[in-house]
Amino acid sequence: MQTKRLADDEVIERARWIWENGNLHRTGHFEMELKNAGATMVDTEDVLFGECEVKKAEWNTEHRRWRYTISDYDNDGCELHLVVSIDIEKSELILITAF
Repeated sequence: MQTKRLADDEVIERARWIWENGNLHRTGHFEMELKNAGATMVDTEDVLFGECEVKKAEWNTEHRRWRYTISDYDNDGCELHLVVSIDIEKSELILITAF
């Protein structure tokens, strides 16, 4: 289990690597909020592989893992924020919510 906070550049690097090579886990909440934001998985990919930055990192005591908010603009110019968690051992990117 990953209990050490990752540096911002490492969050983005690992998230991109897992997106292309690992496992994506989309929570039901993520799916619902992505739709509510008028966004798609293509927009999610645009943000992750654009000029994104980590805006926030917080420890989630319930799930005992770090959650990172990654933000950028999609190809339509709309700002999109992704809250993700990274399980390094499982090579899994958990998409928690979007707004």
